[in-house]
Order: sequence, then C-alpha cells, then structure tokens
Amino acid sequence: MWRRRYPAASRLTVLLSLSLCAVQNSAAQNSAATIIQRSAEANERDWLAAPKFDNSVRDRNKDGDKTYAVTMLYGSPYERVIAANNQPVNSAKQKEEQNKFAKEENRRQHESRSQPTGPMELMNKSQAAFSTGSPASIHPCLPSG
Repeated sequence: MWRRRYPAASRLTVLLSLSLCAVQNSAAQNSAATIIQRSAEANERDWLAAPKFDNSVRDRNKDGDKTYAVTMLYGSPYERVIAANNQPVNSAKQKEEQNKFAKEENRRQHESRSQPTGPMELMNKSQAAFSTGSPASIHPCLPSG
C-alpha cells in the first residue's frame, strides 16, 4: 500500500540502497587492496632486514656437538662451524671455514639465477611475485591500483 501512494519514494529507496551497496563494496575492495599493499610492503621490509639477523645452530650427535653460525648468503642460509664440543674452533679451522665461505660466496654469486636451485630460492621467487605491490597480482578481482 505504501508503494501505491508513494511510487517515487519507493524507487528512491531502492536507488539509495543500491548505491550504498556499491559504495560499501568499493570500500571493501579498497580496504582489501590497502591491506594487501601494506602486507606486501611489510613482507618486503622483513626480507630486506633478514640478512642483518644471523643466528647459530647446535647439532648434537653421539660423537659430540658442533655449533654453526648461520648467515644468509644470496638468499639462502650458509652454515659455518664456530665451535665443537662447546669449545671455539682453533685459528686453523677458522681460516679453513673462512676459505670455504669465500668459495661458496663466489659460487653463489656466479651461479645462474634463471632456475631456483633450492627451497630458499623458490621462496625468494614467490616472494618477488607477491611483493610486486599490485593487489591484482594476488587476486584478479582486486583493483590494480
């Protein structure tokens, strides 16, 4: 009955409802795009900071234990022996480990980057795809900008 008396008001209500839904949908997409953009930026900052945070790992077995310094080297971890059985390695072993590190650094620097060779390289490749900065690269329904 209300529609019969006020047909223009009914149309206006429908029109306002539809435009409100469109605005809310647009805001939700922009909000999702903003969240994805911020996430990609934070992820990029984390990856750039990772090499600054080296750590150590201790392996224990029946023959004793070894402690390794773990350093990020061209996108994947490199382990260098720094102690055995809770004793720091002697200077000869340190020099040997430094030489191994230099050789590995040279090898990784000159290896072909066209094909990922290990899990860290695969992760770096997917990280690069994720951090393009475009939400549309994550999901095609999201706006590109």
